[in-house]
Order: sequence, then structure tokens, then C-alpha cells
Amino acid sequence: MVADLQHGLVHYREGRISEALWWWQFSYLANWGSTTTSALRALHSLVAHVRLDSPIGAAVEGADTDDDGLTDEQLGQQAGALMAAELGVHGQEHPARDKA
Repeated sequence: MVADLQHGLVHYREGRISEALWWWQFSYLANWGSTTTSALRALHSLVAHVRLDSPIGAAVEGADTDDDGLTDEQLGQQAGALMAAELGVHGQEHPARDKA
């Protein structure tokens, strides 16, 4: 990647702007673009799991992993009630909405 960027930089410094841009685009698409975007995706996944205190590959806490026979609607209602309880808004009025 560094060699490809430096190659374009040589063209740029010698005033061949179009050649430098062409080289950077070509080298990105042909050589290092997919590698760097894959590394970025892996880093994003790692940071997300660390920030969310969730082990990689583990089931999400609170996920419905059993077969209890609940419908999607019932699961949605349970999830909404849980979210409201966690946010501490269950039974409270919505100030912005109620002013209207």
C-alpha cells in the first residue's frame, strides 16, 4: 500500500496530477483497497464487541434462544417493555409530545 501511494506521490510532485490520481485509483481498486476495507470491518467489529461488553460469537444477552412458543408480536411487546424499564420511562409521560 505504501509503495503504491508513494508511486502516485512521485507523479504528483512532478506535476503530473492526472497520472497521480489515476495511479492512486488504480492501485486502490487493484491492490490494497479490499485489504484495507476488510481490516476496517474487522476493527469495527472488534471495537463494537468491546464497547458493548459482548464476547465475539456469543449470543446477545436477552436474545430469544429458547423455543417458548411466543409469537413475534408477543416478543416485540416483551422487548418494548424491557427497553422502557431499562430506560426508566415506563409509565412516564413524554414531555416533548405532551406539550403539543
